[in-house]
Amino acid sequence: MQNRAFMYRAVVCGVNNSIGQTPLSFAESDAQAIFRTFTGALGPADEENSKLLLGARATRGNVLRVLQAYAQRGTDYLLFYFSGHGSEDGLALADGMLEYWELHAALANLPARARLVILDACHSGAYGGLVEVGGVGDLQESWAEVLAAALPGTRVLCAARSDELSAEGGSIRMGHFTWALLEALHRGKGSLRSKNHRWVSDSEAFYLARAHLLSRWPNDAHPDCRNLSGDFPMLLSHAHAPIGRGALSIRPHARGYAADVEVVAARRTGVPMLLKCRLIDESRVEIGTETRIVVPTTNDDSGVLRFQFPRSALPYEHRQALDWGYQVPLHWAVSLVDPYHGYVLGKATRRVVYRRQDHAPLF
Repeated sequence: MQNRAFMYRAVVCGVNNSIGQTPLSFAESDAQAIFRTFTGALGPADEENSKLLLGARATRGNVLRVLQAYAQRGTDYLLFYFSGHGSEDGLALADGMLEYWELHAALANLPARARLVILDACHSGAYGGLVEVGGVGDLQESWAEVLAAALPGTRVLCAARSDELSAEGGSIRMGHFTWALLEALHRGKGSLRSKNHRWVSDSEAFYLARAHLLSRWPNDAHPDCRNLSGDFPMLLSHAHAPIGRGALSIRPHARGYAADVEVVAARRTGVPMLLKCRLIDESRVEIGTETRIVVPTTNDDSGVLRFQFPRSALPYEHRQALDWGYQVPLHWAVSLVDPYHGYVLGKATRRVVYRRQDHAPLF
């Protein structure tokens, strides 16, 4: 439950399949990633006061009803995000087109001091001409004070200009703009500063995202924006200090070169972590390595991941020693790292002696 002196809500929508449109692959997973980020440990919103609408649930009626309900319940700040097909007239929801003027009217009806609109859709820059901005303030310490210091009004970040098509897919398996925006939010140094914290601002996030996108895909659409003032905090920066902590433990299997790694994460909801597992010998020669991305979904999250290396990964001399009946000690080493800034959040090692019979470890 949000225990701050302000109400920040998020309405996040993703639609892969809309009427009369070519199916998309990653719009809904993009929406989930944005929702986790803004309701996670670095974000200003929380799940209880926000709404995630995916696929068939992301209808015109549901979107407008949620916005109307939030207008009645009280909202100080609002994030509206959409990923899917778009046109010069509106956004393609599951049951039809939500025209830009309808969305603008629904958002304007919210008695919010400031609104942040992020549209990852073709032609989405057409929405930007509908918004206005005004007001002034100063920067203080807490989320509430930093938000209050920002200019009132509506800020808009779009994946493409009004006459361009946005893109998705490839090795990143995401919408290109959403991927670039998440990279910017997590890598941003924090242009808004106070005594103890830094925040990634609206303009910092947008211009970093645009640079990331166009450097990787020079022929992509050009992201567009409206009313970015540089004083609106989007996400708490973790470029200068680690966020949360992690703990690891290793349980080798009774057969083969496999181990279960238990991961415990605290205060990193929605913030990705890189889990690296290595199998090395007594001479510190690396036999095998594997990395995985882990994203906590709760404030205190835990889970078990299995890692396994084939017998063929062992050097010839180790396999020969095992076949001759000798014991071979190996080391499992795991580490949990912030993938954006390199902070080590946790690590663990375990020495295991393997023997000939099925190459089973001696515990």
